[in-house]
Amino acid sequence: LQSLSHPDRHPSAAAKPRAEATSAAINSAYRTLLDPLLRARYLLSLHGIDVSGDESISGGPGPDPSDLSNLKPGNEAQVDQEFLMEVMEVREGIEEAGSREEVEGLKVENELRIGKSEEALGKKVGAADWEGVRKETVRLGYWINVRTALEGWERVGDGRVSEHD
Repeated sequence: LQSLSHPDRHPSAAAKPRAEATSAAINSAYRTLLDPLLRARYLLSLHGIDVSGDESISGGPGPDPSDLSNLKPGNEAQVDQEFLMEVMEVREGIEEAGSREEVEGLKVENELRIGKSEEALGKKVGAADWEGVRKETVRLGYWINVRTALEGWERVGDGRVSEHD
């Protein structure tokens, strides 16, 4: 599909913009299919549920998910307080890490959390439990933000671990 719509196959000035738009749409769809968080957001959107506006599940290098001020008014109910405390404890563990080995261990633990969340998400989608999908999508977004924070850490000369933006 991508090879048929690639802009290089449509060199005329009239066809090229349409081919570029089609190619971009195919690339976006492919990224959505590959990424569990994007895929869950898309499935929710098909059911009229929009969680993409919640900065706390951006899945990117955005706000610190342990900071409750990042939740928009009304979104607090999307994440239970016990889960938020768990995320905050994980973030504290990252800040207190004293070696690259500790950070690597935290990465392994977080990847397990992400895997469990993705598995739970798959089960909820399979059961058409859209409220459960919404809640698990928010949880997965938090763990992905933790992954991003962990990937931003590196060892510095004085023995501390610090985060890069």
